[in-house]
Amino acid sequence: MGKISIKLMQVILLAVTTVGVCGIFAVESQRKTFELHQLEAQRQVFLQNEAYQAWRHATRYETFSSPLNNSNQEPKRDDTYRRREIWVKSFQRSDVKSDVSQKYGNAAYRVSTTVAFNDAISKGQFEVLLRSKATPVDISAALRGVWNSLTMQCKVEQLDGGEWIASDYKFSTLAAKPDFPFEKVKGDN
Repeated sequence: MGKISIKLMQVILLAVTTVGVCGIFAVESQRKTFELHQLEAQRQVFLQNEAYQAWRHATRYETFSSPLNNSNQEPKRDDTYRRREIWVKSFQRSDVKSDVSQKYGNAAYRVSTTVAFNDAISKGQFEVLLRSKATPVDISAALRGVWNSLTMQCKVEQLDGGEWIASDYKFSTLAAKPDFPFEKVKGDN
């Protein structure tokens, strides 16, 4: 009976040790999986932030104004309206596609967005319109102004110092102002 008890104790001890080792292995495996998920989440946040920075650089009026002027695609101003505001479609992750810069070897992105131009009356013109006893429909139309829209595509590359450079701009006209949120990038008063 003594030998059976010792053997039984050894089997039980071996089983407890095996379960303990398996438990430690499972906990360690979960910890590693959790850490990998955290690292991947941090990487995704970094990439999304970098894509947003590329989009932000490409859609600044100071960045795209010269290529737009050189493209001869900017809509002509209506002489009736003295104020021009320029808007860009608000950031959407789908507007930015990642790439690798062939020239610099760093991050590069293809950015697509919509640029809208609103020619409207100035404050002085509005005051004259009010004094002329124009109808509410005429006032509303004058305040709404004339909208023109373009699609804009470009390549944005990151330099070694972290600065962004935009190139390869392409513009094309759209028939109407799209119906999604826009951000104002430039306005004349």
